[in-house]
Amino acid sequence: MADAPSTVDGLYAAMIEGITSDPPWGAFVDHLRHAFGASHANVIFRGVGSSQVYLASSSNEEILRFGDPSGRYDPSTDPIPYFEMQPFVPYRIEDFIEADTADDHPFLRDFLYPLGFGTLVICRVKTQSGMQAWLSITRCQTEPFGAQDMAYLNRISSHFASALDAFGRVKEAEDSRDAYARVVHARAAGVARLDQNGDVLHVDAKARNWLDEGHIIRLSGQRFSACAPDDEARLIRATSRILGGQADEEFLVLGANSGESLEMLLFRVSEPFEPAWTQAPRVIVYMCMNGRETLPSPQRLRLKFGLTRREAALAILLARGLTLGHAATDLGISEQTARAYLRQIFQKAGVSRQADLVRQVFGSIGAIA
Repeated sequence: MADAPSTVDGLYAAMIEGITSDPPWGAFVDHLRHAFGASHANVIFRGVGSSQVYLASSSNEEILRFGDPSGRYDPSTDPIPYFEMQPFVPYRIEDFIEADTADDHPFLRDFLYPLGFGTLVICRVKTQSGMQAWLSITRCQTEPFGAQDMAYLNRISSHFASALDAFGRVKEAEDSRDAYARVVHARAAGVARLDQNGDVLHVDAKARNWLDEGHIIRLSGQRFSACAPDDEARLIRATSRILGGQADEEFLVLGANSGESLEMLLFRVSEPFEPAWTQAPRVIVYMCMNGRETLPSPQRLRLKFGLTRREAALAILLARGLTLGHAATDLGISEQTARAYLRQIFQKAGVSRQADLVRQVFGSIGAIA
């Protein structure tokens, strides 16, 4: 075993660098193989509560002549009970296969031996956060693993637990980043609020740009007005149906014959018989130019998770990247009330973080047909 200080230092450095490398721990398994003078080494690891499995491996030239070792692997013949192994305890293949049946065992006969994997040692790593990994090292038949090898692998796996835990946190951050990347696209949608009479209470900057351009829709007094007569008639009917309680949600595409189009989704957040109060919206209007982002449906979100109207509207606003305070303003409620709604949304949607809520919003509801 090559246990020189330079080898150890390089191994631990590669272990830390592997947390953010692509693929993870590619250099680490190379160092691992050289440190043990092995013919092959790999790390198999998986995230918390995830079925996604990652693999990093390294083989010497002799093994590579046979092709990718994973291509010869048959899980049905694998005798290793991976999830029952004790963490940080190295195991030899002999711990799982009876000596008198070893020569005829298909895992050895068809997989390990033909590839020159005469001996194998494997160690399971499990972190407190639930991340798991298996470090495997193989040598030819004439070079069995001794007590020093086993102790060294145990020490490596103990250090690797910290790196694995850090990797789990990195992956969680990446998942949140990916969820919010969808929000960036969703923010192509503009938002407006209407009162109980259909008058515009507020228009955000994105929607204001389209109104100022005046190609498809504009403000006429305090009301939205479509530029094309057919669009105007449909907009009036949709607004009337929402305000009158005949519909919970109306979807329109305006300007479809002009080369540009504006999607509008009108969602009623309160009942027609509810008393009006200052600056409280009756209807939230979501707008999206040229289908840049499919408008999510608050009504479908309501039905899926059993949300109230205001809870559904709040979930969509938060999924668009608004802060809780800004979303509360759009809904005409206090931030404290919005926070109470958010707790109810989390409970009904079965999530505990806003990033998870974003994934639920964009992953569980389709476009309005």
